[in-house]
Amino acid sequence: MAPARRRRARLIRNHAVAYGSVTADDVPDGFAELHRRIQLAEEARGAPRVEFPEQEIARVDGRLRLQFRPRLESEEQNAALSLATNLAVGQALLAARTGLFRVMPDVDERRYRQLRNAARAFRSRLAGRGAARLVRAVVAP
Repeated sequence: MAPARRRRARLIRNHAVAYGSVTADDVPDGFAELHRRIQLAEEARGAPRVEFPEQEIARVDGRLRLQFRPRLESEEQNAALSLATNLAVGQALLAARTGLFRVMPDVDERRYRQLRNAARAFRSRLAGRGAARLVRAVVAP
């Protein structure tokens, strides 16, 4: 069997809208129908969908609070499209007997400082000097 030919691909986003302001005119024709069909297929195969509420930070009475809100319909539709895309890519990779590797950069110290600052804002026990060690322990291989 000849070795598979490899080539690098680049994905380019042409259009971006916020979930809260997206309308049917902003998405391709048939997007809502695709979402409906994906939902029906999930139900038919008995696939449970567990979606957690979205988290938002809000200022209430001068203090920062973590609040929850239900997911928007646009977020549900986007999740369905992402699932369909991932399934199609997975099928193509299996058929080609190849794989896909995504490499993520290491977390830099600036991100750890952001985590500590957020923890301080919420008066969390993570706010101490051990926050970076905790995060490293969580994300370590």
